[in-house]
Amino acid sequence: MSTSVVAAGQETSGGAPNEIDRALGEMLLAAAPALFEGHGVALDFGAQRPVLDPVAHEGYAGILGFGGTGIKGSVAIYLDDPTVRKSYPSAGSLAGTDEDILYLRDWTAELTNQLMGRLKNKLLRSGVDVMLGIPTAVSGVSFTLAYPGQTIPQAYDFLWDEGAAVVVLTAEAVPGLTLEEIDDPDAASAGEGELILF
Repeated sequence: MSTSVVAAGQETSGGAPNEIDRALGEMLLAAAPALFEGHGVALDFGAQRPVLDPVAHEGYAGILGFGGTGIKGSVAIYLDDPTVRKSYPSAGSLAGTDEDILYLRDWTAELTNQLMGRLKNKLLRSGVDVMLGIPTAVSGVSFTLAYPGQTIPQAYDFLWDEGAAVVVLTAEAVPGLTLEEIDDPDAASAGEGELILF
């Protein structure tokens, strides 16, 4: 027996984005700039991105899956080289060698984890608990956003003076799931901004 789902990014029968889509998008648009501001990068929202457009910059990509009762999905970030280097906590220790790629790749995975941590805290405050996977990161020259099935990701461009970032969210939720903020000060996981190294 299959369970019907509503994919974030899909429209309702009336042509308007569904409620889960709107709520998750708002959470992500708040979480991403706050995360990078804490690491010295002042990201400004640029625009919602056509999902199939390639991210044509040299840099790094990280992805992390999540799942819980009634919802599952993933968060991905695509960062150009200046953005990763600027946000790296020990930027002064980078030696300008190929080894830097390894450190910056690990840091991209950690940023992905922190972003999903912020999103998880927002979901908890809306009464939805999710479990997180292990973040994975790669480096490369150009990235294409490809997602299977009918899940339609939400992709957003962010800019700052010296670089750019793309943040992508995919999610599927069972019909009837609602995200309504609850009054519970303890509804949070790890502190936002805490390092959890892998």
